[in-house]
Amino acid sequence: MGNNLEGSNLIAFKNLVNSSRVAILSFEMEGNLWSVPLYFVFFNNSLFFFSSKNSLHVNCVGEKVAVSIFEDSINLKEIKGFQGRGKLFKVKDLTLKGKVSRLYFKKYPESKNIFLKENVLGKISIYMVKFERAILTLNDPHFFRKEDITQILSEPVLQ
Repeated sequence: MGNNLEGSNLIAFKNLVNSSRVAILSFEMEGNLWSVPLYFVFFNNSLFFFSSKNSLHVNCVGEKVAVSIFEDSINLKEIKGFQGRGKLFKVKDLTLKGKVSRLYFKKYPESKNIFLKENVLGKISIYMVKFERAILTLNDPHFFRKEDITQILSEPVLQ
């Protein structure tokens, strides 16, 4: 990351993904478009989430999906957002599952108790979106400023 613009975009992106709780995953299945809100964590330049093995979107493993994350505000100048597209994968690596689970339960501590109480651990899996293209929207200081952050996300590890 050689220049200041990339550095400020990196900080803005990290702040957005760390402060946001919900991402929107969009996908196409059998000619129909679908979107689903989901809790997520961002790790190793990818978005991770838990989902039921019966959810529609898990049928898109290996397919292209789109993700949006945004910070809501009544003031248009304060809106920040992320739009990305990539491929959806089911996480199989046990070490990665452990790391993602720890990050997820740290971000959403109530989820661990809910998962245990509802006995859903055997009914859910961890999924990952690996991004191919990523755009960051920052309305402050310039209205509707779009920055391509694909390069930032392709660097070794962004946490």
